[in-house]
Amino acid sequence: DALNAATIAELQMALDSAVEAAGLRLKKLDKKAERAAVSEFQAERRSQLLGATDPAEALALAVPLLFAQATGKLISVPGKAITGVLTELEGELGAETFQLVMGFHQDVVAYIRARSQGGEGEESELLDGLLARMSALRAACSIEDE
Repeated sequence: DALNAATIAELQMALDSAVEAAGLRLKKLDKKAERAAVSEFQAERRSQLLGATDPAEALALAVPLLFAQATGKLISVPGKAITGVLTELEGELGAETFQLVMGFHQDVVAYIRARSQGGEGEESELLDGLLARMSALRAACSIEDE
């Protein structure tokens, strides 16, 4: 029931009770440490995205990075949840950036399907298009190609 709390305050009270019952102590969040962790996460993801050569990998790195940039919060996103995260980001990202990332996502999905079905001509065409737009995806994440 605690996980179904209606408010953050109710969830916090339930968590505090559970921690006390277990005989543990939780340290309160430190805003400076939290901001530092977000900055470190962003720097690490940017570095990984700069080196990414696979469009699906690049998308998997870019979406959490864009979420962190837009909200200041860190998330881990499994591939199947990328659409949901992008939907949440629609109002947070500029229209042009949102359309770029959503289009990139749709083409990555089409590329993966073509690859699994053995459609070599379509697969190659999709891959070429995705690779050509990776610089734009990196730029949306505030990364300049070298």
